[in-house]
Amino acid sequence: MKISHVRLSSTLWWLVLVTWHVNRTPVRANRQVDMHIPLPVVVKRLSRIVVCHYDTLLRRRRGCRRRGGGYLEQCKEGQHKATVADLIGMLKRILSCAPNLNLDRPEATSRTMYTTELQKTAKIENLEDPRLLEAFEARVAADDFIEPKEWMPEAYRRTLTRQISQHAHSEIVGMLPEGNWITRAPSLRRKAILLAKVQDEAGHGLYLYCAAETLGTSREEMIEALHSGKAKYSTIFNYPTSTWADIGAIGWLVDGAAIMNQVPLQRTSYGPYARAMVRVCKEESFHQRQGYEIMIAMAGGTAEQKRMAQDALNRWWWPSLMM
Repeated sequence: MKISHVRLSSTLWWLVLVTWHVNRTPVRANRQVDMHIPLPVVVKRLSRIVVCHYDTLLRRRRGCRRRGGGYLEQCKEGQHKATVADLIGMLKRILSCAPNLNLDRPEATSRTMYTTELQKTAKIENLEDPRLLEAFEARVAADDFIEPKEWMPEAYRRTLTRQISQHAHSEIVGMLPEGNWITRAPSLRRKAILLAKVQDEAGHGLYLYCAAETLGTSREEMIEALHSGKAKYSTIFNYPTSTWADIGAIGWLVDGAAIMNQVPLQRTSYGPYARAMVRVCKEESFHQRQGYEIMIAMAGGTAEQKRMAQDALNRWWWPSLMM
C-alpha cells in the first residue's frame, strides 16, 4: 500500500490507537455487523481509514483544505464515522469469538501453498509402531547411521528419497552448462580440467541415484519425475553462462556454496547418503579451486578479461548466496 507522505511510525501509532479503541468500545446490540467479510479485507479497510484520519489531521494542522486523491477519495465526509463504527463492531465480534474458531477444519486447509517438501500426513504417523519409532529416534539422536535394510519410518524414507533424488538431479543438470564450454575452453589444459570436472559431476549424480535406489525407488522413476516436473533441481543452474568467466565464477562461488551445504551431510543419519558425500565433498574442493584459478588468471589479464571477470562475479554473487 502506498501511503505517500504519511510516515510509517505515525501510521503504526494510529493503528495502536484504533486497536485500543476497539478494545474499549462496546458494540451496540441493535447494530448489525457483517461477519462474512474476510479478515484481510477488514485490515485493508482499517488501513485506509487510519491513513485518511492521519491525512485529515495533518492537513488541518497545516491549515489546508481537505482535497481528494488516492485513498482520500474513498473516505468522503459523512461516511467516515459510520465506516469506523462498522469496523469496530466487526473486530469486536471477531475478537469475541476467536477462542471458538476451529482452524483445523478441512475447508481451512484445502488450499496449500506450493512447496517441494512432502506432506507428512497423520495417517502415516499413526501406522508406525511406537516402540520402533522410539528406538529409531534414539539411534538418530545418538548419531548412529541408519542402513537400508533396517527399519525406518515411512515419512523418513519419503523425505530422504525426495532430498537425495533432488540432489542427484542437481548434479546431473549442473554439468550441462559447463559441458557446453569444453570445446570452447581457451587452452588444452583448461579443456582437460573442465572435462574432469564434468566427469566428476556425472559421477556425483550416479552415487546419489544409487543411494536413493536403496530406499526402494528405481532410477527410472526418479528420472521420470524430473522430466515430468514433479521432481525439482537447484534453480541456480538455470542462469546462462555467456562467457568463459562464468565457468570460473561457477566453480569458485557455486561450488563453494555447495561445499558449505554438503559438508554437514557427511554426518547425516542415513549411511549410504553420508558415505557418498565424503567423496563428493573432496571432489567439490577441486572444483572450487579450479574456478578460483580461472578468476585469478582473468583478474590479472587484459582490461577486457578483467571486465569479463567482474561482470561474471557480479552476476553470480547473489545467486550463490541464495544457494
